[in-house]
Amino acid sequence: MRKICECPDHEEFEAKKPNIRFIKGHNMKERPSLLKGRSRSEETKQKIRNSKKLNPYFYTEEVRQKMSRSSKNRPPISEGTRLKFSELTKKRWMEGNLREICSSKERSDKISKALTGKTVPKEVRQKISNSLKGRERSKEHSLNISKSKLGKPFSKEHKQNMSLARLGTKRSQESIDKTTKALKLAWINGKFDNVQKRVHAPGNYGVPGFYKNVWMRSKIERRTARLLDFKDIIWVYEPKRFYLPELDCTYMPDFYLSEFNIYLEVKFKYKNEDLNKVYAFRRMGYLLTLVNDKDIQLLEQQYNLNPLED
Repeated sequence: MRKICECPDHEEFEAKKPNIRFIKGHNMKERPSLLKGRSRSEETKQKIRNSKKLNPYFYTEEVRQKMSRSSKNRPPISEGTRLKFSELTKKRWMEGNLREICSSKERSDKISKALTGKTVPKEVRQKISNSLKGRERSKEHSLNISKSKLGKPFSKEHKQNMSLARLGTKRSQESIDKTTKALKLAWINGKFDNVQKRVHAPGNYGVPGFYKNVWMRSKIERRTARLLDFKDIIWVYEPKRFYLPELDCTYMPDFYLSEFNIYLEVKFKYKNEDLNKVYAFRRMGYLLTLVNDKDIQLLEQQYNLNPLED
């Protein structure tokens, strides 16, 4: 199909499709003189905006690859151009023209996948932190951050930065109450029960140690475990932490004998605080027996057991 190019040269050319108007290279983009004084109507601008909003990913993968290859060969963008582009983007964001495109889930997932495993430079981090200063996070945003950081250990540098940032700042009563409540709940649920090799401070009655690969808080508890083994009684050391609503505190018995459904509390010397917990525990309907050092000594003499080594 023979056609005449619509550029000022009006050259004749062979067109493969009927909708082709220009020879390759003779289009309007290559002829800026034809665009002088012309401006798009508001209707045309709105049509372009709507088409981009409806399909934010209007570029095909092939076109994206071509664009990325061409951008690599281009000279670096000047600082002035960067500033102009950032100001224009901010303006469009405030107007709401970019929010629907940038805040889509598909786009955020692609960005997160692309950034996975990559370390952000310190300069970029500093810029981000400076730009976010004074802004209030939404509850949803805060929850997403806490979920993403859950279970991840902090680096030494991060811990130091956090401590320096909090230096000299007073915590609110609300924050203190929240922390107290969370620690109390964790203690009741037994999250701190498996902590082993605790430091033995001078003046304590018991010396901690291991008996058959079970860590125990005192020597008298290890002696009790040996007596139970001698009598072939199945025992569990510190089976569970119980909440005592009467005293608003927790209590964990030393041993549980599953065959008899009885708990044992072993102490070298009982204090009033310990006895109050024992009585409150019994009033909850549990069977608990108190064992002291004299009881253990009598049983060891009866069965001719040698002193237990430390």
